[in-house]
Amino acid sequence: MEIRRAFLALGVRRGALVFVSSDLRRPGLVRGVKSRDDLCAVYLETLLDILGPEGTVVVPTFTPYILRSDADFVWESSPSVTGIFAEHVRSRSGSLRSWHPLSSYCAIGRDRNLICGDGGLSNFGAGSPFSIMHDRDVLVLAIGLESGWAVGTPHLLETLHCLPYTYHKLLRNRTVMKGQPLPHQFRATVCYKHIAIEYDLRAWAGLVREAGHLRSTSLGNAWVHSAPYRISHEVASRQLLRNPYFMLSAPPKIEYGPVPFDPPSGVVAAEQNWEGIYLDRQRFVGWDAPPVEHDRREGPKE
Repeated sequence: MEIRRAFLALGVRRGALVFVSSDLRRPGLVRGVKSRDDLCAVYLETLLDILGPEGTVVVPTFTPYILRSDADFVWESSPSVTGIFAEHVRSRSGSLRSWHPLSSYCAIGRDRNLICGDGGLSNFGAGSPFSIMHDRDVLVLAIGLESGWAVGTPHLLETLHCLPYTYHKLLRNRTVMKGQPLPHQFRATVCYKHIAIEYDLRAWAGLVREAGHLRSTSLGNAWVHSAPYRISHEVASRQLLRNPYFMLSAPPKIEYGPVPFDPPSGVVAAEQNWEGIYLDRQRFVGWDAPPVEHDRREGPKE
């Protein structure tokens, strides 16, 4: 079977953790398949058969439309915008969806609870599904998409590297599960609206391929690609240490003054710094000791 051959050629193996992004229209029709749901089932069943009971398949089930309003994210039923395969996995018996209102994931297989059982409060921060998948050495699989999709998400890197065109946003949206809102306030790494950016992951994919870790093979009318995300992440991290716009087509125009630049405010002399201005404002719960006075010439006074 051609789908099985392609998955094996891309390194899908028994017991693996596989993250799938897909456009199943591009490879073309599958003999005997007459509906979109049946088409998705063929791909998923082939994956699960190769992976066996020890393996896990994860898909993105993002709901960005939630962010544009104060609407609730209904964990059981809010549809994703990430394609028919992701929706098929989400609606599949035995799958588990994580709870972030903007960037949820859905997993099926042995490690579904590990990946999606909690999910943390950040979409790409510590404890988020993709952060866990990185630590578990996930294999990223891109079906019918450009090779840049196979190096994984840029958003985990944006969060970890504090890239200047992003910031951390508190969300007003609630996650409603089994009819009850969760008692959490979620946050997300998002891009500034006023800074125009365009992602271009071709250079990233090229470096991963040069290192011998990005695989590609044909499938029907399209190509499918794969790469281990931990290695892809390391490749991009080295570039981002010197070029924070490595994952973009061009450096964005960021004006001094408006966010994210924060010009000096209230500092009128060189000897005034954060310590002199702000140290006396810091308070620690449970610490009743008087603050220590500082003299920059003599050091801390006893």
